[in-house]
Amino acid sequence: MLFNSLEFVFFFMIVIAIYYVRMQRQWQLSVLVISSLLFYGWAQPDLILLLAFSIFLNAFFCWRIVSQTDQKKRLTLTLMAVTLNVVSLLVFKYTTFFVDLLRTLTHLDISSRRLVSSLTNLPIPLGISFFTLEGICLLVESYRKPQPATFKSFLRNTCTIMSFFPHLIAGPILRPEQFFPQVKTKRFSEIDWNFALSSLILGYFLKCFVSDNLASYTTFVAGDGALLTIVIIMANALRLFADFAGYSYIAIGLSALLGYRLPQNFNWPFQSQSMSEFWTRWNMTVSFWFRDYAYIPLGGNRKGKIRTLINTLLAMTLSGFWHGAGLRYLMWGFLHGLVICFEVLLGLHKSRSKNRLLATLRTLFTFSIFAFLWTLVIVPSHQLPTVWAQLSTQDWNLRVYTIFFMLIYSLPVFFLHCFANPATDLSLPAIQPASWMRFRLKECALAIMLFMIVTSSGDPTTFVYFHF
Repeated sequence: MLFNSLEFVFFFMIVIAIYYVRMQRQWQLSVLVISSLLFYGWAQPDLILLLAFSIFLNAFFCWRIVSQTDQKKRLTLTLMAVTLNVVSLLVFKYTTFFVDLLRTLTHLDISSRRLVSSLTNLPIPLGISFFTLEGICLLVESYRKPQPATFKSFLRNTCTIMSFFPHLIAGPILRPEQFFPQVKTKRFSEIDWNFALSSLILGYFLKCFVSDNLASYTTFVAGDGALLTIVIIMANALRLFADFAGYSYIAIGLSALLGYRLPQNFNWPFQSQSMSEFWTRWNMTVSFWFRDYAYIPLGGNRKGKIRTLINTLLAMTLSGFWHGAGLRYLMWGFLHGLVICFEVLLGLHKSRSKNRLLATLRTLFTFSIFAFLWTLVIVPSHQLPTVWAQLSTQDWNLRVYTIFFMLIYSLPVFFLHCFANPATDLSLPAIQPASWMRFRLKECALAIMLFMIVTSSGDPTTFVYFHF
């Protein structure tokens, strides 16, 4: 069920109506969990069992880890539970990749065997990459900061955080210390309407007006010249931001209507002056997850410069593979890690330049790297050589109509990045005159966005990160 579909609007209205009924307050969490399971199983009802199994598994092990007093046994339980989560992810998401890789290396047709054939035909559950990371986070934090409680309370909290439908499919990833303190009775009168509606309008604007409209013009066509190919590459990067950040803002707004605050997931990443900075602003909850649960456990920057570079490459390559089952995803992550390593060696990761010209050049260079590397993901492998070959052709068939509309729908992302203040929680244009004028500018911006959503939304498309 897509956030930008009419069926979801009716679904959410029904959920809100039941959720805030005064006589049902003691059942709010039950309403939330049941609604989340219905949301998740809308297209694939049988996969509810996988989500339920993951929830029960992680709740049970969190309880056992906290209840155990022997440190070695606690560590063993944690490693066992983390392994089970990783195995579940590998089976459902990566079996086909490993079978194809093994078949290529050994030249054996193992895909015809009954067990292998069954595994490769398994559907990839929506959101499995996200709720698996969340489960691992719960387990590790239960080991690090044990807080004794009953299994019932662990099951309730784990079920709520992992199934919470606004973030279930594509994040943001929640940490227990961020979410569990918020699990309590909610009242309709306590809704922060300004924050919730601002988040929703910004999110739907980015998704429905920018991303869905750009989707019609950002397809690579054989025979395009270098200039047009470059424009499409840049527009695809802007579309990705609008799509993914739009989803995150919608999730934040929906959560606010239910009485919960989700962490910010994007901090206007195209303001970044280096790739190191970029990954602290883009999909922040996932970036910080790999920092805290992959990079730092590997040794982080505590083992010397060479080890720091190796750990960076490993963490970024792992992040790339998490995005998708394929060698191109591995290469995508590895190349991002390689760029960050060069920045560390050159000292470009430490600070932002205050020289306006140099800052602009560094920002454009960082954006260009991200945009060109993104072609590894969005362009099918067999078409990639053709697209890259077009970068050296001099065909001046620019398709002016296509370029014009790509420019029109890309400009909002450009202007939002120009005027956004990265220090704000909800980064709408934050121009610096008097506060009353700033408030009016925000109101006007939101009104224009709402008008464009209603009058000029593109044909609904699935969220890009649904596939990851």
